[in-house]
Amino acid sequence: MVDFKNIAERIKYVRENQKLTQLTFSELIGVSRSVLSQIEIGKILPSLDIIAIISSKFNISYSYLIDGTEFLQENIASKQNEKNTGIPLIPIDALA
Repeated sequence: MVDFKNIAERIKYVRENQKLTQLTFSELIGVSRSVLSQIEIGKILPSLDIIAIISSKFNISYSYLIDGTEFLQENIASKQNEKNTGIPLIPIDALA
């Protein structure tokens, strides 16, 4: 069973790790800041499309966002992320 609260926490963790405001992150993934806020507190579930966008733009495993099993797609260079988002990928040593 998927724990929706943990999806919200993982999305917030990705945003904070990239040192992005809710406004900037929401613009990058194509939702309003208020929708992102609702996602991060677990009030609404992100669509699978939103999860796919986050996964792609930030080189984060889709599986990690859904169930926490994989994290960084390490074979994808940070430069690819920077090309997609204009933001360098910040390595994550340990999950919060």
